[in-house]
Amino acid sequence: RALLRGQRDHLLGLVRQALPDWKVACPPGGLSLWAELPAPVSTSLAATSERFGVRLAAGPRFGVDGAFERFMRLPFTLPNETLTEVVARLAQAYARLQPGAVAARSPMGAVV
Repeated sequence: RALLRGQRDHLLGLVRQALPDWKVACPPGGLSLWAELPAPVSTSLAATSERFGVRLAAGPRFGVDGAFERFMRLPFTLPNETLTEVVARLAQAYARLQPGAVAARSPMGAVV
């Protein structure tokens, strides 16, 4: 539990720093955080993040009729070093969704 608690806290800090417009709360249990995005772009972000070597499930995968499109599920079961890399890549992918961003592809393999 202590290991997971540390990884959870590490991921929370990373997301709050790298993606400050996302809302994340400390979960009382489980193995993942839920991040609320400022816009309903979860599906697009999941697809874009694949190009940066990060494989995540979009929020609607956990609901029905398009629910949770404003949410991303972020597991914290990986080592802190990996979580740091994941958040850096995820922030790059999220930046590509902004108007005027250019497409990019990362040659790195998937980490989540």
